[in-house]
Amino acid sequence: MVKAMVNIKIVQGRREIGGNCIRIEDKDKVLIFDQGIRFSIFRRYFTRNIEPLGIPELRKLQIIPSEEVFENADSIYITHFHLDHLGLLQNLPVKSKIKIPSMRIFNLFERWYQFSSSWLKYVPPRYSTQISEVELMKSDENNVVAIPVKHSAYPSYGYLYFGSDETVFYTGDFRLTSIVNENSGLEMYETSVIEYFEDNRDLKIDTLIIEGTNFGRIITPIEKNTIKSIIERMADEMMIFAVHPLEIELILLVIMELKKLDKKIVIACERLAEFLDENIKQLSEAKAILDDIFVLIDTVTKGVIFNSIDILSIESEPTKYAVIVNVRRIIDSLRLFDIEKIPLGSPVILLTSEPFEEEEVHREEILLRWLNYYGFQPYRARISGHYYPFEFKTIIKTLKPKKIIPIHTRRPELMYELFSRII
Repeated sequence: MVKAMVNIKIVQGRREIGGNCIRIEDKDKVLIFDQGIRFSIFRRYFTRNIEPLGIPELRKLQIIPSEEVFENADSIYITHFHLDHLGLLQNLPVKSKIKIPSMRIFNLFERWYQFSSSWLKYVPPRYSTQISEVELMKSDENNVVAIPVKHSAYPSYGYLYFGSDETVFYTGDFRLTSIVNENSGLEMYETSVIEYFEDNRDLKIDTLIIEGTNFGRIITPIEKNTIKSIIERMADEMMIFAVHPLEIELILLVIMELKKLDKKIVIACERLAEFLDENIKQLSEAKAILDDIFVLIDTVTKGVIFNSIDILSIESEPTKYAVIVNVRRIIDSLRLFDIEKIPLGSPVILLTSEPFEEEEVHREEILLRWLNYYGFQPYRARISGHYYPFEFKTIIKTLKPKKIIPIHTRRPELMYELFSRII
């Protein structure tokens, strides 16, 4: 039997949600796809009061990949900027070559984390690393093609590798449908993973490394019309939306619907304001949607394109406003308001697309305690950033892989069994 030249090693993510890291060895070439933080382990050892001592301790606890994983690596490819995929870039060896989805968004991340007083200071890379943006749908020097995928973080890519004796496609995290209107969707996604393989039917995938986050989980598919209905029914309330800053699609959807109700929209988070400001520069459709929104001057100090408003203006006529905050900073944002001036029972809508285990956010019981204290009524409305199990057949029928390797899932055996029934 001839020994295969392409050797795939799932370093992290085989039977867990998050923390993906894949090493591909092919003759004298070594490629790494993602190198995320394993938050499932992180939360067992650390809290806000117990911080990691540094990179060596995180390696010993197997929260991030060991040094050996990156030995002789030609390039490290990052699918998107969720920390369970991006990881801690200071973990990478000196002079590493890192391929990322967007230099614009990456520069924001560097600014956000480089002066952090917590373990997040390890997110930015060392000065000696080489950072470059992947080229869309073009084979690079390593025979890797970046293919856009729809996910709750924008932009996101899957990676197609043409190896010496095997073609490998790593999906990263993805969903099949966009949740914004048609024009925005077309602008944000020139193509998608399904469309790409439908248009390139001659492509033959030997191994599909595919995420399966929603397998075995009780997740009810929620369509964008459900979000629209929730917003419409709460038209007479002061509404607060908690979102992940990277989820531009969901943010645009919420803003478009709020504008139909003539709500004054306020961004009450500096990172969220900066992220939207950055996307305006490259998405003309987003610029039109984000026109006439405000930023809360009490929370946003950096220069952005939006007009400012203060907390007193909102408190004077609260039901005219809808406030959008970072899900990580929601408690800090709500504590700015005078409890006596906010209508009792005002809705706080938690639009958390990703499960909490992917990125450590906060303990939900503490969040609910604060919401109860201030008299807010919480609602959870989740449009998953991942495809649903009933869509698995469509993916397999379109991509037609010879074999699969499930990743980013707790139920790989279920995916293997379904795959065997489909092919």
